Amino acid sequence: MITIPSAIASLLRFRLGLIKSGPLTNREIEKLNAFLLSDGGLENAMDVSTLDGFLCAVLSGPNVIMPSEWMRWVWDVYGR
Repeated sequence: MITIPSAIASLLRFRLGLIKSGPLTNREIEKLNAFLLSDGGLENAMDVSTLDGFLCAVLSGPNVIMPSEWMRWVWDVYGR
């Protein structure tokens, strides 16, 4: 099961036009994955499973990493 941290889940809900709080539902995870992998998106964006692991690593590290530093990796897994 994918468990995206609540702060990130709230941000994703905002971006996807959703309102409730708490863990993402399976339907929300499917919508997020479709959004990340959509044809209108970037070619090298992460899928939802990669995003889950990436965010866990970002949030569990000893230093705070600002979204402005890690967000580009979400849209381009090669960090270009």
